[in-house]
Amino acid sequence: MEEDGKITKAKKSATKLEHPITHNKIIVKPKATSYEAAIGIGRGLSAPFLHFDEVEFTPYIDVIIENSVSTYETSARKSRETGALYGRIFTLNAA
Repeated sequence: MEEDGKITKAKKSATKLEHPITHNKIIVKPKATSYEAAIGIGRGLSAPFLHFDEVEFTPYIDVIIENSVSTYETSARKSRETGALYGRIFTLNAA
């Protein structure tokens, strides 16, 4: 929905969802297939929320988390200062 209430179609894909008014985005990153790929996964992003799903099955998760600090830290600090939500979420396969 647009700001004026007009209904529009949202763009959706398997890797990115974007809200049509706020332009907040959910971006799904690919699995790291090498150390080098793991280093680059979070590079260039800015996000007050990071969700790591099934971390026990994620290759190079330690590298990904370590390199996500710069992606997360500034956005989280700004969110904290303004009273907005922020966080890193880790989900595990409980089976």
